[in-house]
Amino acid sequence: MLTPVNTILVLANVVVFMILSFLGNTTDAEFMAAHGAMDWMDVVEKHQYYRLFTSMFLHFGADHLLQNMLILLVIGCRLERITGKLSYLLIYIGAGLIGAGTSIIFTLGNNPNTVSAGASGAIFGVMGGLLYCIISDIIQKKRHRVEEIGLTGMIFMVASALSYGFFSTGIDNAAHIGGLVGGFLITMISRFVI
Repeated sequence: MLTPVNTILVLANVVVFMILSFLGNTTDAEFMAAHGAMDWMDVVEKHQYYRLFTSMFLHFGADHLLQNMLILLVIGCRLERITGKLSYLLIYIGAGLIGAGTSIIFTLGNNPNTVSAGASGAIFGVMGGLLYCIISDIIQKKRHRVEEIGLTGMIFMVASALSYGFFSTGIDNAAHIGGLVGGFLITMISRFVI
C-alpha cells in the first residue's frame, strides 16, 4: 500500500530524471555535475553545499533510477507507516544528507574527479530506520508491523545491498554506509523527539 510522502519522493526522483533526460545525457558525469550532482570542486572548493541535497534526486541512467525507486517503493512505505509522515521525511532527507557528506569525505576526498549522485544514501537510511525499528521491537518484546521482515531478513537485505556495492564498480559505498548509519540514528532519535 502506497504512502503519501514516499510516493511523492519516488515521483520527484522520476520527474527530475525525465526532465534531465529531455535536456541531455544522464549517464554523462559532466552533464550531471552541471545539473546538481556532487563533485569535489563544486562542493568543497566553491562551497555549493546545496549539491548534498540536489544530488539525492539525480540518477545516472534509467537502470540506476529504476533500481533505486523499486527498492524505495518496497521498503519506504513500510517505514513511513511505522514512523509517520514527518519522521519518515526527516529520516529520508537526513540520511541522504549524511550519506552525501560521507561521500564527500571518503569517496570524493580520495578521488576528486568523481561525480556522485543518487538516492541510495537516503534509501540505505530507510533500511537503517527499519533495522532500528526491528531491533527496538525485539528489545521491547513488542509485535510490530515490521515483524514479517524479521531481524534476519533485514540484516540479509542490508548485507546483500552493501555487498553488491563492494563487488561492483562505480558504486559510492561511503554514501551507502553513511546513509545506513544516519537512518538508524535519526530513527532512534525521532522515536524520542517526534
